[in-house]
Amino acid sequence: MRHCLRSRALYPAPGDWLGRLAPALEGRALRLGLAIRPLEDWWPSALAVLATRGAPMPDRQALMEIAIAPRGWREVVTEIAAAFPGAPLTIWSEAFAARPAAAAALLGVAEDPDAPAEPAPVHNARPEGAALFTEDEAGALAEQTETDLAWLRAGAGGLGRFVEDPDPCPDPCPGPPESAITDLEEEPQ
Repeated sequence: MRHCLRSRALYPAPGDWLGRLAPALEGRALRLGLAIRPLEDWWPSALAVLATRGAPMPDRQALMEIAIAPRGWREVVTEIAAAFPGAPLTIWSEAFAARPAAAAALLGVAEDPDAPAEPAPVHNARPEGAALFTEDEAGALAEQTETDLAWLRAGAGGLGRFVEDPDPCPDPCPGPPESAITDLEEEPQ
């Protein structure tokens, strides 16, 4: 998160640092997952976490630069997909925060029998009453979120699948795409 604040951008260059992992994972069947939340909630939450770790709060200029930055979830998804071409990528919304078993099921991870009953408490939620951004800045972040969500709902350019709401998921929630299941079955032991 410090890197995000320093660069005033949402997860700058994830492909670079994820790409460093690629050689270690070569030949393995991978499933990638990414949880997203509205930028107008993500940034205040991230800044609040950084503040608890001793980071100074950004000044007005930095907040304005964050709000008008053209980088959103679309860019993050695109770079993650490029770092692991061919690996199925599932993106889910903040609605899954209180339903971790449903999020895990999207990736085909078996439910932990020792996990607490759902819904789980949501930690790291956006601090209430923390009006860090002006109304216009918050509006710009919300507009970027809506643009990203429209792209995700339209198929994410074929780079991944987006699951927005855990409620319509039957019990258990459907696992990864069939291609991922096939890939796993063909993985040498």
